Amino acid sequence: MNLDRYHQALVKDKDTLHAANEVLKEICAPDPLDECYEEYKRLLKAPVQKGKSMKSNWAYFKTIHNRNFNQDASKEDRMKETDVFRTFTWQLPKAYKAAILESRREKYTEAKTLELLEKVRISVESEGNDKNTKGDRPKVKCTNCEKKGHLAADCWSRKKTNSDQKAQLANQDTQRNPGDGKSGGREKH
Repeated sequence: MNLDRYHQALVKDKDTLHAANEVLKEICAPDPLDECYEEYKRLLKAPVQKGKSMKSNWAYFKTIHNRNFNQDASKEDRMKETDVFRTFTWQLPKAYKAAILESRREKYTEAKTLELLEKVRISVESEGNDKNTKGDRPKVKCTNCEKKGHLAADCWSRKKTNSDQKAQLANQDTQRNPGDGKSGGREKH
């Protein structure tokens, strides 16, 4: 951030202008602690970055974690790398749960655990690219009725846009279930 032209015109001396710009930069500088906090929160929300291997995701997590928690700590206060790795694995999405529990039960090494998690990551990403999958059902939204949990092709309440369509739907219902004719064919026997 710099002083605008109006304020630059008020200050005749270049040294004073430079000093004023430096003070302005210090005042407007973002808080590094706030940036660290936001960076770590973003990391916890999305621990697995698309297109990156588990090994690189782990290295990124470890770097951010150490920068935020172990930088100023004494050797006794620093978390062991195994604890940091456990923190990384336990905050992964539910799709990784079976692999995480297996690696903990069998006491796998870090490398073997990362290899196992990489296989899960590849299968999870390939599921998302599969055109036959219809997505996570609770998150999808129908374009017909605007309700969540199903797609328009599976919509149970067809959107009726005009009276002809309503009449056609009523005729279809009557033909499917003729009934006794008194209630328009809506009762079932």
